[in-house]
Amino acid sequence: MSMNNEKINIALKEHQENTQDWDYTVLVKDLHEWEERFILQFKLQCPMSALRIGQLRFSCHGDFQDGRNEFGLLNEICLNEKHINGKTVDFDVLGTLLHELIHSEQQALGTNGKAKVNYSYHNNAFIQRAEDFGLVVDHHGQQEYAQPPTQFSELLARHGIEMPKSIDSQPIRNESPHSMLGNSKLKLWVCSCNPPVRVRVAIADFQARCLKCVQIFIKA
Repeated sequence: MSMNNEKINIALKEHQENTQDWDYTVLVKDLHEWEERFILQFKLQCPMSALRIGQLRFSCHGDFQDGRNEFGLLNEICLNEKHINGKTVDFDVLGTLLHELIHSEQQALGTNGKAKVNYSYHNNAFIQRAEDFGLVVDHHGQQEYAQPPTQFSELLARHGIEMPKSIDSQPIRNESPHSMLGNSKLKLWVCSCNPPVRVRVAIADFQARCLKCVQIFIKA
């Protein structure tokens, strides 16, 4: 299927790759190349993204914006700058990018899930699509990697990026407008840091001290 790229996304890509006073110019240029590579090699049916490096909660590696964002941009993908190591791509960053591109494909095809229904933002079609490439994702967006060789690991290896033998799971998508936390029994507690460390626990009387600011956590 041929997908039409929005003109603003094309202009944004050109702007990002030619901005000289931005810390992420080289990184984002690499990410755009990998986006094109994933779309071509894996035959993803999605248009060019509006790529953003931004701040998300630490446990969230990336996020795909449903519909248009506050600027009217479509297909926004945000990668968490807290997980950018040395401003270069690695298997973890690329796994997150591929994860979000599958969301983009589902949006383009009208097959994306809705978290309001059994929390299935990552529906069965998403899970199967990710598995085809070597990403193991559950309905809550928790992502692991299948044992190599997979399509994902082999494509990375062809471009000099190796995957470690032991890989921890990672919650790729926690910053969703359809977040499950609204129905959760977990309560939010914060410390006095700026920005504060945020933790969620199920116990009513949480007694803990932040090792950074040395202050007791208080209920938000």
